[in-house]
Amino acid sequence: MKESKQLPIFVYGSLKVGKHNHSLYLEGKVKGGAKKGRIKASLYDLPYKGYPAVISDENNMSWVYGEVYNLIDFEETIAALDNLENYYGQSSFNNEYVREINAAEVWNADSNKYDLLEVFVYFYCEKKDVKFLELATHIKEGSWPKSE
Repeated sequence: MKESKQLPIFVYGSLKVGKHNHSLYLEGKVKGGAKKGRIKASLYDLPYKGYPAVISDENNMSWVYGEVYNLIDFEETIAALDNLENYYGQSSFNNEYVREINAAEVWNADSNKYDLLEVFVYFYCEKKDVKFLELATHIKEGSWPKSE
């Protein structure tokens, strides 16, 4: 699906540098390197799936830390990421994640401060996951895996 906006992507799990999906989906496909970033949301570990989930939670929003990338071939790379995240379009019932525009604070080493930037973020559709309430673990520190 052709996007009207070509925004950077915010990643917080298996797509980060050193994680298993980074080399498959982002290595050699980004302009520059990873920029450190954060968004206001809630981060959960899904141990029964082996990856994390970000939930947009207006009542309990903390920082979720990740990386921001500018894509070289936006359409090709975002299509591969949509496939990885089981995103089939904004209103599809089959979505595991929904890709939405969100505000991220991106670390700017030159100015030694955060800059506000619009990015795409994949938010988890937790209401469709029958195991979520029982097995998902909130990561208060905001970084996955917890040891980081």
